[in-house]
Amino acid sequence: MNSEASPIIPPFGQPALFISASYVLYVLLAAVYRLFFSPLRTVPGPWYAAVSGLWLKMHAMRLHQCQTVHQLFEKYGPIVRIAPDKIAFNDKEAARQVYNILRLDKSVFYKSLQANNNDHAMTTLPKADHSRRKKTYTAHYNMSNLARFEPEIKRAVNELVDVLNEIRGHAPVDCLDLFRQLMVDTASATSFGVQGSALVTWAWAFGSKVDGAGEPVNQLSSAIGNFGKRAILRSNFPTWAWSIVRRFPHDGWRQICNCDGIMAKVGSTGISAFVRARPLTTHIQYVRTKVEQTRARMQSGDAADQGLALESEKACMIERLLAQSTASAGPKSGLVLSKEDVISETMGHLIAGVDTSSVTLSYLCWELSRRPDIVRHLRTELEHAMAAVGLEPATALETSTLFKLPYLNAFVKEGLRLYSAVPSLLERVVPPTQDPFILLGHTLPPGTIIATQPWSMHRDAAVFPDPAAFRPARWLDGMSEAAAQHMIPFGLGTRMCGGMNLAQIVLRRVVAAVVLLFDIVAPPETTERTMEMRDGFALFPAGMKCRLVFIPRQTSTSEAAPLL
Repeated sequence: MNSEASPIIPPFGQPALFISASYVLYVLLAAVYRLFFSPLRTVPGPWYAAVSGLWLKMHAMRLHQCQTVHQLFEKYGPIVRIAPDKIAFNDKEAARQVYNILRLDKSVFYKSLQANNNDHAMTTLPKADHSRRKKTYTAHYNMSNLARFEPEIKRAVNELVDVLNEIRGHAPVDCLDLFRQLMVDTASATSFGVQGSALVTWAWAFGSKVDGAGEPVNQLSSAIGNFGKRAILRSNFPTWAWSIVRRFPHDGWRQICNCDGIMAKVGSTGISAFVRARPLTTHIQYVRTKVEQTRARMQSGDAADQGLALESEKACMIERLLAQSTASAGPKSGLVLSKEDVISETMGHLIAGVDTSSVTLSYLCWELSRRPDIVRHLRTELEHAMAAVGLEPATALETSTLFKLPYLNAFVKEGLRLYSAVPSLLERVVPPTQDPFILLGHTLPPGTIIATQPWSMHRDAAVFPDPAAFRPARWLDGMSEAAAQHMIPFGLGTRMCGGMNLAQIVLRRVVAAVVLLFDIVAPPETTERTMEMRDGFALFPAGMKCRLVFIPRQTSTSEAAPLL
């Protein structure tokens, strides 16, 4: 028998034990530092938020981040620590300082919104670089320029009305999907200069599924719809982990994780077999194809086309962007865009504009389905406006008229307040400065992430009494200047949503059309519970659908059929 004692810990186990003990010690020391010695220790908030940001990621994955942060404001006040290096605040003066005056750089969170692994304006973090990017498309979204696209916008809304008239209330439609097709067609006209076919394709597919067995599928619009889910996933996984989980061999999963590739077909070899096997594969290369077709036409030597893109004539957005793709064009922005830049920028605008508007429109129609008092007010105002200008049956109210209707504007404003499609944290980074950076009485070190969120700004009970109630009339009662300053549905400062004017136009046109021509009814499957708001970065109904029935009105207004 061997007299030497056997070691309690095998030799190969000693390094593992040392590493484990060192990691536990590191975690404990980091927690102690963050709680008691960090420069952010004076900022109120729950202790676990100071220790780790994992709890916030969990709420983001559960689509419950905005409500959670809002509850912290209610408990701790207008500034709260929500992660070891992240501060949320709910104060209009602080927001004006951070976003309008200092115009701080964005945080790396926005990189999760990249398209095709390439930056666009939304994911360009430094303010100077973003300013140059923004100059390449700002003129496109001016109201005067969008007025040139009014016939195309009217045509898209007319097709929406035609589709709903064909269905005639025989089956509920998912408004999120329906309005997504509308916005894809609107973007096709304004961004690509071509008449879109998403609504027509959707209606054709719906006709074979009028029994409600399933929803029509369009690859382009589905990819755009999946991008929000992809952004939530990507923002909550480290880069190394994301590169692994996105390859999980499941068709639905890969359609979500690779949705930007589906929109723009990276490379020349196509994409995975699950997409190639589907019948609507022509849509997967939509963005790249349109950009390349327009680029070829502009490079053919047609001086008129070059002038069209550079000057103030009617030009779609990719013409304006492509005009910035050669140094010889002398871009005013000081930025020369590559073809990939143009593709990713265009995709960024599709991503930012399509689902946001479809979500807000869906919630507005949901309110119309359960608020006959609001419907009466809107119909009366719209019918009076039509009578005042003596409209013929085939004539529509002008955009300028719609923006002058007090109750319609109040209805849209209230919708944007309560159902802001991007209600989440607008993250910025404290810069290195010689002077201390002070936010609401707390000194913050460089690198600290700070953010306000529209969700909370729009629910300040001191500014908006009974903030959870949908009350358009609150905007007709002489709302204070503070209310206007608290309204940030499109962000604030120089990084506000570039396409907000287009969104405002479409919102009013669609609301006017459906109010005048349809009665909206919520079927049994659409309830308060399914329409509860969930959020990651963008807003979703809890049921991920908004199914409503649109019944054509049998009135003189309907017979006159002024398609707005």
